[in-house]
Amino acid sequence: MRPISYILKSRTWLVLLLKGFILGDVDYLENQYRELYGVNQEEKARHTITRNRKRCFAALLSMLLLLVSFFLGQSQSKQHYLYRSAENQQIIGLIRPESGMIKGDITARIVKEDSVWTGEISARIPSASLMEEPTPGATQDRNQEEALRRQVESLLREAIAEPGSQILLPTHTRDGIPIQWLAENNRNLGYLFLGILLLGGILASSRYSALKKERAAASRSIEGDLPLFLNQLVLLLNAGAIFEGAFKEIMKNEQKKKEKTYFYSQLELILIRYEETRDPLDVQLAALARRTDDQDFIRIAGIIRDNLQRGILLSEKLLKERNDLMHKRKKRVEEEIRVKETKLTMPLCLYLLVLITIAIAPAVLTS
Repeated sequence: MRPISYILKSRTWLVLLLKGFILGDVDYLENQYRELYGVNQEEKARHTITRNRKRCFAALLSMLLLLVSFFLGQSQSKQHYLYRSAENQQIIGLIRPESGMIKGDITARIVKEDSVWTGEISARIPSASLMEEPTPGATQDRNQEEALRRQVESLLREAIAEPGSQILLPTHTRDGIPIQWLAENNRNLGYLFLGILLLGGILASSRYSALKKERAAASRSIEGDLPLFLNQLVLLLNAGAIFEGAFKEIMKNEQKKKEKTYFYSQLELILIRYEETRDPLDVQLAALARRTDDQDFIRIAGIIRDNLQRGILLSEKLLKERNDLMHKRKKRVEEEIRVKETKLTMPLCLYLLVLITIAIAPAVLTS
């Protein structure tokens, strides 16, 4: 019983590992969302897992359909082959279809005992080299391998040209060398499994994509809203308000807005905790800055704590930080504009090419 229980435990562990690798770890997501938002976000974590499960199911269904279509195509192509016997899978002929083109992948194996050449000839049906007649006056073959290849192709072309419901493949070359015809191993199967592995890797690498997007949105919100918050804070401090009063006044104005950004929603949570537990605002701001890992925010939160604990002038330092942030924001916006202009260059060139083609087409056609 011990080996059976060990196997069952191993299988359970493997399933859990695969689920965590493809779908994501619920505990990890809950911790990351809690760190990002400062409160429990179990619903977001479960929603992410559900989304990943749907994507995984769609991917598995696509893989299954690809495998089924592949093996059905393999079985249908084998129905066109005539084998020597059930045990001997050597092909002796092909069944000619009632309409359409002949389809099949076969290999001619020719072994010469004098060791001049030993190898295989892959012949795809239909193939340009098999369906076209050789060019008159062609240059002499470079070696005997090429000569054998051309001879087998010529024999196969003659066999296809013979009338009848069956195509009997040549058994010997014109020199009397035996030819063995075998079904070619389909190399697409390896590419198919490689695609499945690649798809699994994509699913695994994107299992936390929703979390990364929310982190990126939070970072953009801090970069955009922090300078405006400092601007309002400096104006209120210069007007004679203390930090707590200025903070409350800013949040009072922000609560009137219907849509709240990540930055101001976090400041609203800070104000709620302050009113409920009297947890100092500067301590909560410092904790929020550490959670977001924004260096500018961490530095500004440290300046606010220094002011409240050591009496450093707050408005002057915050004004300097505000100016620096506004300058960074301006540079970032200019850089984004340049990137967008670069991205628009190719579509504009394509549009111009289409317009030029439309303009000169009538003149070209009439000339």
